[in-house]
Amino acid sequence: SGTARKLAPGAAVGWSPDSKHVYFVVRPFGHLQSIAVDTPDAKPVPMTGCWGQNLNDCVLSPDRHLVASGATGQIRIQTFPEGQDVTDWQMPWPLGYGTQLQWHPNGKLIMLNATSYYNQMGMCLFDIERGQATHVFNLSKPWCRAVWSPDGSQLVVDPYSGEPRLLEIDTEPLLSESLSPALDTAEFLDQLLEKWDERIEADPLTAENYVSRAVVALGAEDHHRARQDIKHSIACIQEPNDAAVHAIEHWSSQCLLAKQYAK
Repeated sequence: SGTARKLAPGAAVGWSPDSKHVYFVVRPFGHLQSIAVDTPDAKPVPMTGCWGQNLNDCVLSPDRHLVASGATGQIRIQTFPEGQDVTDWQMPWPLGYGTQLQWHPNGKLIMLNATSYYNQMGMCLFDIERGQATHVFNLSKPWCRAVWSPDGSQLVVDPYSGEPRLLEIDTEPLLSESLSPALDTAEFLDQLLEKWDERIEADPLTAENYVSRAVVALGAEDHHRARQDIKHSIACIQEPNDAAVHAIEHWSSQCLLAKQYAK
């Protein structure tokens, strides 16, 4: 009849595999909901446990049978639109924003990119079938965005420098081997600790370095070391606009958000 039907307030709209539901993201916290299109008075139904702060925090797999959501340090994979848990990955520290989730074209991998100055994660690959994550890139400033070609044979990476790079990907071996060095989370945190140890030894008066190392220590569950580094950082701060002040504020807000979602 050409008459438009109003469904519900939301954004990032998409269709379910059976074309009987429309899904959308509800702000401010990015909850994913679905609504039946063949029922005139249908009400939106929340996707259990699927959340995020940004529109990119809830993304459907290429075949639209799975949905990945991520916020405050966890990636969760669920069936769509039923919302049944498939697997999840707890990241080393809370990441409320500053991340990009993207499915690999094969529908078996989730790629996580760090898009915040404070985020040290770099690029990670989460294997859904194995339930394991691999850290494949950690640039000197790991902020980056990346986009797969439809066949998965090429990857465009836009790093912090703003100079996009095209990578040819060998699809035969494990993808983590093609994007080496591939590290598990423990190895990744050890590498980061060594990095900040060296920087602090070379420049012991830069307060922000201690905050960065404290975050890594939190990921390694070394809370004593994290507290000591925050104390050292505060002792080094000489003026209110020091970069360490903003870093401490950032990570404090992320930890508060993590507690909010955990309730």
